[in-house]
Amino acid sequence: MGIRDEAIRAYRKAIDIYPTHPEAIADIGYLYATQNNELDKGISLIQLPIKYQPDNEYFHLLLDELYRKAGHPAKTKLLMERFYIERGELIKAKP
Repeated sequence: MGIRDEAIRAYRKAIDIYPTHPEAIADIGYLYATQNNELDKGISLIQLPIKYQPDNEYFHLLLDELYRKAGHPAKTKLLMERFYIERGELIKAKP
């Protein structure tokens, strides 16, 4: 078993214990997307912690990166503009 498989197993165990653990969900989603080339699965997983912690910039940046890798510049632009505008930072994200 490789390091990636061990990491996935550890994240799954954490999620079994604490099903709404935002960091574990985000990290396993990122791992699926970047190591297993399962972008759609990774994107779906990373969207969950944003619901639990909408002010968490880390989760938004992970999702932004995966949208870019998946070839969705419009989604990443909208995601980041909404995030920063809601935080009161009136900037426009560049595509």
